[in-house]
Amino acid sequence: MLAFLTICVSCCAVYFISAVAFKDLDVTVLSRHIVPYSHLKSEDPHHNSSLHRIYPHLLIESSVTQEESLDLTKFKQRRDILRWIDFFVKGPDQLSLWDHTTGSDPGTHKVPQNNINFSNVTDVLTVTEATVPGLYLHSNWHWTLTRRGDFDPTVYSPPTGELPAQRLPKAIIIGAGMCGTRALLEYLNLHPNIVAEAREMNFFNDEQNLVRGLTWYRASMPLSYSDQVTIEKSPAYFPSWRAPAEIFRADKTIKLILVVKDPVHRIMTQAGKLINPEHSERLYLNTKGTTPRVRKDSNTVSGGLYAQHLERWLTFFPLPQIHILEGQDLVRQPASEVHELETFLGVPHVLNHYNFMYNTSRGFFCMKPVYRPFRTRCLDSNKGVKHPRLKPWVSRMLYDFYRPHNEKFFAMIGRRFNWTLEISTL
Repeated sequence: MLAFLTICVSCCAVYFISAVAFKDLDVTVLSRHIVPYSHLKSEDPHHNSSLHRIYPHLLIESSVTQEESLDLTKFKQRRDILRWIDFFVKGPDQLSLWDHTTGSDPGTHKVPQNNINFSNVTDVLTVTEATVPGLYLHSNWHWTLTRRGDFDPTVYSPPTGELPAQRLPKAIIIGAGMCGTRALLEYLNLHPNIVAEAREMNFFNDEQNLVRGLTWYRASMPLSYSDQVTIEKSPAYFPSWRAPAEIFRADKTIKLILVVKDPVHRIMTQAGKLINPEHSERLYLNTKGTTPRVRKDSNTVSGGLYAQHLERWLTFFPLPQIHILEGQDLVRQPASEVHELETFLGVPHVLNHYNFMYNTSRGFFCMKPVYRPFRTRCLDSNKGVKHPRLKPWVSRMLYDFYRPHNEKFFAMIGRRFNWTLEISTL
């Protein structure tokens, strides 16, 4: 009986505090913190519980629609109002707000003590899933959000008083396809200060995506903090005629990452993904007529003409702004390559050889997450597939074709790679 009375008194006290705390609060649009539950709820209970782990002050209300004017009195007696009390009474006095209208980066705005009004702030979380395709992908949230409590705070702690927001990328992996871009993205996502978008957005090379604008593109990015680097990868950017100019127009200071490898190896990597790899010659050879020759009109072949594509990028971006690494080096020594990228991206050196473990059965390195160092995670099974055999005369033909293009590429970047071996099995 005494316990029951104690609970009743506590509830009355909380209700009284909520009434006092919000008596003068005028909120017509709680733009960033009230979210229609229908846009966020999931059949997975872990997903719903994670919402409050990531947004401890988030108010989720099922009866709110985007068009409705939000009346705070509807929610005073709701259980989740306690999160708002905690935020305004005991929480930080700053909020990170995102202004879509001006296109400005997320900034820190002082919260007034009385008559708080967010009506001048364009919403982020209250728009529909179709408008914000990235926010509601729970699997796309970075581990520094979803794994809080599973790692030492000295590894990473968000800036004091800051809420995560969606930001334009500070770096883009532009290609090249079939050279290890997915592995690189997964490796970089191990870093606490690097937040990777899992999907290939193909924003700057696709007219249908470009017309949606940078607001849509930014809304497709995962949540991050101001001291984290958001990164995306779309290998289709590198051979695109349009992408260099569009990326330059969006952000001329952005850092670009290019992964390349022996063009002949690259062809065989693509051939290995076919249903019948042994009959892959049609991808790169024109066998019509008496003399077979390399198919110059094939995207499989043109994808390895690195000098031709890089020339367009250097029209807009200086070479020091493009970090170039060899795909085979990434396969053999991922820790060293990631270390150089940490320097290039300006993030602390965190990852080392302890975060990568060679898997003898699969033939490449798997990852040991920072938040779970005793367990490994490997790339998908379609990565590291066995390449089909290449006939010696076909190997010579392909290397002869690519040799002048490779030499031009080496001269452009001031480095050489060992792409001159003629081998029969790749």
